[in-house]
Amino acid sequence: MSEPTPGHDQIARAYRRLLWAFPRWYRRERGAELLTTLLDDARPGQRRPDWLDVFDLARSGLRARLRPPRRVYAYLATVIGALYLAIVGAAAAVHLSPYPGPPTEAQAIATAVAATGVTPRDLPGPVVRCDAGCPPWEKQDADWVVAYDSPPEDPDWVSVHYDPPWEDAAAMVARARERLGSTGWQVSRLSVESSGVTHFTATRGHLSLSVISLVPPAHYRSTSVELSMTKTVSATTELAFAGGILAGLATGWPMSVWLLQKLRRTRLQISSPSSGSCSRAVPGSRSLSPCCSAPGLRWTRSRSRSR
Repeated sequence: MSEPTPGHDQIARAYRRLLWAFPRWYRRERGAELLTTLLDDARPGQRRPDWLDVFDLARSGLRARLRPPRRVYAYLATVIGALYLAIVGAAAAVHLSPYPGPPTEAQAIATAVAATGVTPRDLPGPVVRCDAGCPPWEKQDADWVVAYDSPPEDPDWVSVHYDPPWEDAAAMVARARERLGSTGWQVSRLSVESSGVTHFTATRGHLSLSVISLVPPAHYRSTSVELSMTKTVSATTELAFAGGILAGLATGWPMSVWLLQKLRRTRLQISSPSSGSCSRAVPGSRSLSPCCSAPGLRWTRSRSRSR
């Protein structure tokens, strides 16, 4: 190493700060050799690192923090760990966001009464869980209000059923559309299928409603008008979900890499307890020895200077 020159301490402090871009284990094992090379290559009287040195150190430090050990299982474990924390982050973000959750039976009943003017029969009962699909409502059921617990990919919903005669079902749906529109709901146009099924949708705030006249299977020999209510997801919740995924990936990847690198170093220490330290860099040279060079660190220009 050359004799200290004016500004030596200042540029040494600057390089030490830049070395914080590397993880702690890397600075402990190779920081001294890397700092020696950087100081040996500095020009006489230089007080600040060149911008190219700053870029190279920052890029190499980031790569050292994010690159797992060079094994297939290590990359696979890193991906799994990052994806797991991304899922956890998304779930936590949605939970902390103003997520509306499923509608209540009371909300569905109030809306049904406003739409039809008829109070449905509501009896206490458990929530119906839908694994592969939700079972159809039958007129024989005493409860006209049913809450459904849908699979994770579908929203939960509450269904209110009426059983008017078939000739009155379409008119009932049309009246429900008019009544909801007059109470502030945003209603779609009324659709009439060739089979005689009539339906429309309506939204207000976080509530979403579908009203349809149904033709059950022939052996039921009955008709029904169904009002199905769900809650829509707000833009804030969608942004929180995306942010949770990104935060989980940004946290999970470096954490997985850190853990795998720690396991790798522990295994190397156990297998080679008497291994020597890295050889020091050659003074005045831009090239580092293989054991001391930072991953991805590449000097892109050389300088000639007088000692």
